[in-house]
Amino acid sequence: LYTSVDGGQQWSAVSGSNFAIYSVQKVGTRLIIISSFGYRYSDNGGSTWTDATGDIASPTKGELIAYDGKLFAVTGTNNGCLVSLDNGATYSPFNTGLSPVDAISQEEFHASGATLYMGALTDLYKLPGSTVGITANGEEQLPRPYPTLFTNGFTVDLTGMDAGASLILMDAAGREAARLDNVPSGPVVFERGALVAGTYTCLHRSAIGEQHVLGTVIAQ
Repeated sequence: LYTSVDGGQQWSAVSGSNFAIYSVQKVGTRLIIISSFGYRYSDNGGSTWTDATGDIASPTKGELIAYDGKLFAVTGTNNGCLVSLDNGATYSPFNTGLSPVDAISQEEFHASGATLYMGALTDLYKLPGSTVGITANGEEQLPRPYPTLFTNGFTVDLTGMDAGASLILMDAAGREAARLDNVPSGPVVFERGALVAGTYTCLHRSAIGEQHVLGTVIAQ
């Protein structure tokens, strides 16, 4: 695994990651990989790794994509597609709607807008994000992020809402760009961190999985 701080002009090896890696995704500060040792995640930039559960043993290929607050994985084996709801810590099969042939012969993902596409041997499949079709009923009662145009971060006042939820930022392609987990009931500051300039949709996901759009923010 290599990292670059100058847009890919120069690369440096990440200590603790000198093994075959077939796919990598970043969710917040967590790195998630498919490697020759299995599916793993790191919360310290790749210095140390924790093995996920529910993955496949000793993969030789695969692809990951962070989309709609979840992680999807093409295994490249008879295991088909996997999904993780906890940032890559655990995985479970996700092959509903696929033909028997395509359930074991998937190729790659592509996210466009609010839709995730997956190419397989005989067909192309799509999965709409949960942010599509959310009604505006009751939106006025939900907290709004402020300021909507920010440089260092923004605030969401979650006073009166249950603690333990997650705040998730989705980019224009429908991919998860950053998140805060286990947030308290009260004002929450969402630091910009490594977010690139752009427009993001701010989602609130409760501890029981209910999800709402809080609004749009723009990182300058």
